[in-house]
Amino acid sequence: MFKSFIKIFSKKKTKYFFQFSDKKSKPKLISFSLFFMLMLSFSILRPLRSEIGLQCGVDQMHWLLTGSFLGFLICFPVLGYFISKFSIVSFFKSFYVFLILNLLFLVHQNQNMLLII
Repeated sequence: MFKSFIKIFSKKKTKYFFQFSDKKSKPKLISFSLFFMLMLSFSILRPLRSEIGLQCGVDQMHWLLTGSFLGFLICFPVLGYFISKFSIVSFFKSFYVFLILNLLFLVHQNQNMLLII
């Protein structure tokens, strides 16, 4: 098993991910920063969702999770539609700007949210 692990992560295959050249470094850094911001937004919104669930009561928590699940079921086909109609680069630039502005608006509206972070 250990030998197969070494084969998967051999120098030849991992060289692409850790080698930075002029052509490859900018897209890698952009994708890393966008993924980092996505994980950061999850870490900001997760305690808020839990706090909303606790304020509504533990008995109502399943409705919050069901609503989140249904929201994702609705949003993903809409996301697929917009990606098929527009270029992926321009769509994700505008989508990330929209999400960042929403998070900044939430922070501005509720200054107590900074204490949760």
